[in-house]
Parts: sequence; structure tokens; C-alpha cells
Amino acid sequence: MQGQEKNTFWKRLSNNTSERKIIPVAERILLPGDVISFTANAIHCIEALGDEPLITFNIYGETHHKTRFEFDPETETAWNY
Repeated sequence: MQGQEKNTFWKRLSNNTSERKIIPVAERILLPGDVISFTANAIHCIEALGDEPLITFNIYGETHHKTRFEFDPETETAWNY
């Protein structure tokens, strides 16, 4: 097994679901064999680290597309994923 993955976790600055401003709150480096899970309201981004190939296996439950967003923290925009 090889490769590393950096997960950055974000949160909205308010509880308003239309709020687009988010801030980073934590990071976690995943190594081969690590497992992570997320709640439905998680905001995260993933970055492959290093030069070694990275292979991930993702399992998703029921996806509610109307409530999933992609965020751009620099422009403070969000759109349905």
C-alpha cells in the first residue's frame, strides 16, 4: 500500500444553509489502510500528497443532490454539486 491523502475540514460561519462563507477548521493526513467517515453536513476537500500513486475506495449512501454543494472559499460562492 502506498500514497497519502490530506483531508481539510471546513465549517460554515453561520447555521444558515444559504451561507456561502466557510473557514478551514482541521486537517487530517490519511495513510494506507486508514478509514474515515463523514456526516451528511460535512464540508471537506481531499488532496493527494507526494509523488506515489493514490488509490481510494469511496462508499456513498443515499445522495441528496439538492442539499450537496461545492464551495469556492476564495470567491465565497457555492453551487449544487
